[in-house]
Amino acid sequence: MKLNKHIYTEKEKLSEFDRWITPSLGDIKDSIEFGKVLAGLEEGFNSLSQYTNSFSTLETCSSYYIAENITTRIGQVNDIQSHLANVFNAILLSTGKTYNNLKCQYPLVLNKLFESGEIPACQNGEITLIKIPRVFDLDKVVMHFESLSAYQDMLAPQLKSYLDLLLSDKQYVSQLYSLGTSYCKLKEAGHSSNLLASIAIFQSRGSITAKAGHEPERKLRSYMADWGLSAGTDYNTDDIDIYGLLGIKKKKNDKARKYDFIVPFRSKSEGKKLFVQCQFYAGDSGSVSHKVVDQTDASRKQTLKFYPNAVFVEYLDGAGYFSSLNGDLKKMLAKKTTKAFIQVKTAPVKFRRELQEIDFLTPLEIEHAILA
Repeated sequence: MKLNKHIYTEKEKLSEFDRWITPSLGDIKDSIEFGKVLAGLEEGFNSLSQYTNSFSTLETCSSYYIAENITTRIGQVNDIQSHLANVFNAILLSTGKTYNNLKCQYPLVLNKLFESGEIPACQNGEITLIKIPRVFDLDKVVMHFESLSAYQDMLAPQLKSYLDLLLSDKQYVSQLYSLGTSYCKLKEAGHSSNLLASIAIFQSRGSITAKAGHEPERKLRSYMADWGLSAGTDYNTDDIDIYGLLGIKKKKNDKARKYDFIVPFRSKSEGKKLFVQCQFYAGDSGSVSHKVVDQTDASRKQTLKFYPNAVFVEYLDGAGYFSSLNGDLKKMLAKKTTKAFIQVKTAPVKFRRELQEIDFLTPLEIEHAILA
């Protein structure tokens, strides 16, 4: 089916964007990541509840008390690494401390505790001394503690010193006590997950938002697959720059932005190609967007050196472009090199139109022709 060609005015472009905008690509609480974070927090607070006698007093929430109970009971735990990570994460969220600070501070504490600069560790089932690392991140800490789980006398001082960092003063202990007692009371009423949900959202929203940023790309790939295009042949499955497309090595000062899509990718070497950048902003990601706008001209200029007939299509969407980043939207659409733009909702028609205009036939068009 041949789609009618239409040359849009700037006013029409902006009007169309506002009409077909996709506000968001899903709620954080509906994501798999959020569910994992929430489940981990619940496991962490449930474990701490056992170690602190249901957060009964400030004393039971102290680093000394928690370390004693973990040390004596850790051998009964099935997945020690996951268990400790969840416990530490629950305390971190109660105190407001961060992983980045801990991984730098813990080695300093160990160096004071072990003046030799070496700590007992278990490697291949044997106790040995290892040099204290300069950076000791959470994953390595829980692996190290797991290896010492059968050697309580060696585990105790190191675990205690780590928890001393997490609960370094009375205020932090009080915060853990307050959140813990609230959790236990709400758990009795069946509402404990509501308390932790807000914490889980704040903890996971960064990684979830980053993953959600790839959702428009996934949707466009699914559209092209439905039209009969082949992944890796007709369109790329990973971001690629012009040098990667040509298979040539960059020079030292060469800079080139990666394109989310180049169509046709490998299936057609001659003729025009569509070079697509995808940017979806559900909120105000101004600093990112400004940088993208600034780099676009230089990137396209570099691409045109190798592909004089390159056609640039912007894949723009999201409430951020409708509101706070509307100025950046206007700049992107007003660029002379911007042939067209598509959104999540308009891609099934508008992107097919762009493919037709570069004479790239999809199996879907053949099916339509047969049916017509």
